[in-house]
Amino acid sequence: MRLAAVVAATVALQAFAGVPARAEVVMLRSADEVGQGWLYLDRTGVCRVVTAGHIVRKEGPDELIAPVLEDRRSRQIVTSSPRIPDPDLDVGFLTVEGEIARQGCSESRLSPVSLDSLLSRTFEAQLEFTTRGEVVTLPLVRRAASRDELGGRVIEFETKRSDAMFRQGMSGGMVFVGTRPVALLFGVDTDTNAALAVRLDAVAALEPPGRVDAGKKAPEPLVDFDLVVQAGTLVGGDARGGVDTALTVMPDDRGNVSLEVFLGEAMAVVGLTGAASPAGLKVFVEGRSAAGAPPLYMSACATGDTVSCQFLKRSLTSLVVSVRTSEPLTLWGLEILR
Repeated sequence: MRLAAVVAATVALQAFAGVPARAEVVMLRSADEVGQGWLYLDRTGVCRVVTAGHIVRKEGPDELIAPVLEDRRSRQIVTSSPRIPDPDLDVGFLTVEGEIARQGCSESRLSPVSLDSLLSRTFEAQLEFTTRGEVVTLPLVRRAASRDELGGRVIEFETKRSDAMFRQGMSGGMVFVGTRPVALLFGVDTDTNAALAVRLDAVAALEPPGRVDAGKKAPEPLVDFDLVVQAGTLVGGDARGGVDTALTVMPDDRGNVSLEVFLGEAMAVVGLTGAASPAGLKVFVEGRSAAGAPPLYMSACATGDTVSCQFLKRSLTSLVVSVRTSEPLTLWGLEILR
């Protein structure tokens, strides 16, 4: 199935019962289109929605629109700043203001961490979308790992159940593997009941720059630091010089993993991001101003596809990351935001 022959689709279901899903999936409405979007918070604190590009494009190639966002509580929120960063990919971004942004937007984040390893061993997934005020899921099976000429950024899926068909109402829906979002749906071939989706690591590479207040710098990632395993046993990777490759730690007999991140010097830290497996773990971070000093604060991190923590700005020399797990903990793409 070539991209040129794909029917751009906002998709809904035929003959499928709804299953509760994550609240980050929202509906987008304009005069011409009804579709889906995925709500997330970018690294600079801007509340955004990522969706299929044709949801924000009018007939002219350079004419964009900002649809109204409708959440699961039927609140209608105005969006702004529509953008389609890459003309070769059907991906669009919107900025969200109003009540949703004021209430914290979302715990979800876009992660640039490569999905190669996960997708190479995964063949089943689920699509999440909204219909009639309900968030539902549709089981999928991966049909092809690459359906484009741009380095494998587009995946092809089909429905797992023969009585569930792709229909209009769902472009911009998010494809998940377990709790981890992996791809953004943008089109279907109605003759073969197949859908195309852009990998989320490719979507993250297109993310617009965040809003920076006058005189205020955006958070700058620190990737060069040392880690010491305080609880558990390091079984894979190198804890020196940051975690740009996978680092695996076996939990101790009590199911604890604890890592201390040494920053090298005192610096103002505002957050921590990265990816972890298994997904959905409870991760806690303590900030310390000096070796052996009591923690200045403890923060519970948003987890799922990524680990994301936001802190009150404090001058720190180290962070202690603690996790309870019965399985080996793997971390990669870890960044300290300062």
